[in-house]
Formats: sequence, C-alpha cells, structure tokens
Amino acid sequence: MSQYIYGKNVVVQRIKNKDTIERLYIEKGKHQDIIKLAKNAKIPIELVAKSKLDTLAKGNHQGLVAKVMAYQFYKLDDIIIKGEEPLIVLLDGVEDPHNFGAIIRTCEAVGVDGIVILERRAVSVTPTVIKTSVGAIDNVKIVEVTNLSKTIQQLKDAGYWIVGTDLKKSQDYRSINYKMPIVLVVGSEGKGMSRLVRESCDFIAKIPMIGKVNSLNVSVATAVMLYEIFNKRNPV
Repeated sequence: MSQYIYGKNVVVQRIKNKDTIERLYIEKGKHQDIIKLAKNAKIPIELVAKSKLDTLAKGNHQGLVAKVMAYQFYKLDDIIIKGEEPLIVLLDGVEDPHNFGAIIRTCEAVGVDGIVILERRAVSVTPTVIKTSVGAIDNVKIVEVTNLSKTIQQLKDAGYWIVGTDLKKSQDYRSINYKMPIVLVVGSEGKGMSRLVRESCDFIAKIPMIGKVNSLNVSVATAVMLYEIFNKRNPV
C-alpha cells in the first residue's frame, strides 16, 4: 500500500536517506537541484503541472510530491527497552495532524524510544503529519494499538511508571522523579485523558500557569514535559 508525502524538506530527506520512493512528481520548471539528486538516486521522475500536484497533496506541497510505501507501524515489543531510564510517549486521542507532527519532532529531539497512538478516534500517520515532522518521523518508532488501558498494563508489567498530564487533582510536573522507566501520557486537544487511562496513571502532572489562558497547546505541553524529563535525567 502506498501514500503520498509532500514538501521540499521531507522529500529531500527521503532521497538523502535512500528511503524507497516509488515515483517523484515535480512541478514543471522547478527544483532542478532536486531533479539532479533524484536522478542520481535512480528515482523515477514525472514533471507535472501544479494542478496535478494539488490533486495528490492536500497541503502546501511546494511543487514536490513523492509516492512512497505507507508508513509501517512497529509492535509494542519493539519500543520496550530494558534499562534504567527508557521513555515512551502515549497519545490518548490526539486528533490534529499538526500537533502530532510537532510531537514527533520533539520526541526525536529528546531520544524517545517510541510513540503509542490509538488505531481509531485519533490522527494516524498522514501526509500532513509526515510533513510537519520535517523528517523526524523516519527516526521515531510509532506503535498503533486498539486499547490504551490494556497497553498501559502491558507497559506496567514491563516495569514502566505511567505519568499522565492534567490540571485536575495533579502535582507540579517539576516535583516528579523521572529517573525511572517512564510512559508519558498526553490527552486529546479537547477532552484530555480518558477516564480509564487516567485511572491507570501512577502520577498526574500539571504545568503551572500564571497567565489568563488556562491551557497550553498539546504539542507545546508535550514539549515542556519531555524537556523536563530530559533535564532531570541530564543535569548540566
């Protein structure tokens, strides 16, 4: 099964990584440098009108669309790491592809072992997610599951501690000891964590705010949490 990815940075990264590209569609009269790069990599090229690219990609394609194999998800066992301080991010119903792509970028930056997402009622690995991740998705293992509560129990059995994020009945995120196997749970944009997932958490963390806005964008909140974990584990 194939899918289309788009955008200059994403496509160029794929070419340089020597990842399989079935066909590269380039807007006529543009990207001579990428045409040369693709030819050297022996990638089939088709020069097309912008209108053709508009039908293949529902976003800012920048004159480049690549047909590639659909994202291949990993298994949960692939991201369970035996060690003192492994780290997994679990997304409980995140729906916005831009948020998911941004979360992937941060996860790659801090060396997260893997991301767990729901198979249904949540965003999957779409072309927009791939573009927003700006190549980071190629270095992050993503697992798709059907039941988060069951998955959390499996991770607990493997020695992980579950840290959820919520403003209610929670503790300051800076007060938690992250020097242990951690699963960071992030809820959806509108509803937060589901009840069963929240009840499965060992800790509930909140990011204190003194402004008038009472919540952060989910990708921003995830980045704050991940860098707090990173800082606690890697003090200056």
